[in-house]
Amino acid sequence: MAVVTIAGPIAPELIDAVAGPLTAGGHDVVAAVGQGSEAIEPGRLARTEILVPVGIRCDADLLAAAPRLRAIVTPFLGIDLIDLTAASRAGVLVANGGAREHSVSMAEATILLMLAACYELPKSVGDMDPWRAGARSIRRRMVSGLTVGVLGYGSIARIVAERLASWDVDLIVHNRTPHALPPGARFVGFEELVRNADILLVLVGLAPETRHILDRDALSRMKTDAVIVNSARGALIDEAALVDWLRESPSRRAALDVFEVEPLPPDSPLRDLPNALLTPHCAGHTQDSIAGMIRVTIANVEAAAAGRPPATTCNREILDRWPARTEAGPPA
Repeated sequence: MAVVTIAGPIAPELIDAVAGPLTAGGHDVVAAVGQGSEAIEPGRLARTEILVPVGIRCDADLLAAAPRLRAIVTPFLGIDLIDLTAASRAGVLVANGGAREHSVSMAEATILLMLAACYELPKSVGDMDPWRAGARSIRRRMVSGLTVGVLGYGSIARIVAERLASWDVDLIVHNRTPHALPPGARFVGFEELVRNADILLVLVGLAPETRHILDRDALSRMKTDAVIVNSARGALIDEAALVDWLRESPSRRAALDVFEVEPLPPDSPLRDLPNALLTPHCAGHTQDSIAGMIRVTIANVEAAAAGRPPATTCNREILDRWPARTEAGPPA
């Protein structure tokens, strides 16, 4: 059995859903709901063997305060709040909530946002008079025949590419490491991606090298009627530059589920742009994805507690060192 601490300021229902079965399984479980790692009582953090962070930053300071820690198991797919380098240096495994249901839900939501932007769905929902706008003012565009660019090629992007492969689009992908693509799709350089994409789906992970990957310069090289969909992380795009980019041409559109500051501040200029479709980081949250996240998180904790690497381990390069750490047991 293991000492498990679940902590974070968000998703209390998810915290409870993970804590219940683990407690029933005999683990020493404490759920701490609050902002930051300070929500965890210091003595408890020092005893914690497995940490489940739900929206808290896991940095070198937290690792130093948790000498018994063996694994960090996040329920989420993204690990940008976890210092993976510091964790690996300390010999701590990091596992994410890579449930298939979550990836499929996010892929479907990304395609939903793309279609909603191209077909100006919010405007149609808000105006039930079909004759108010003449044919010349219709700005909707069908996706068929367009060039769809995919930035990044992780689990969500792969499902998106599989879905779009039969949509009669020119599918181009940019990723640091090439992988197998569906028929008709091809890998391109970043420059070709931003210049040629009619629709750009931002699905890359957030890391120091990808922060503001779509900066003012990259945006300036995109088409004057391009569509950007970001369902990954807000900091991938320079938000101030994006606002200017959208203002410069009403034919440009953006569908955003994520933002640099969340929740999106009430005074954000994005809220006033008619060509920006905004959802509050929830477009891909489904009953199925939440259930999958809970299932995978519990399985990952159980595996780590038993001395087995979780199936969704993110730093597998330390596996040769990790058994020695777990067999030695927590430090006195």
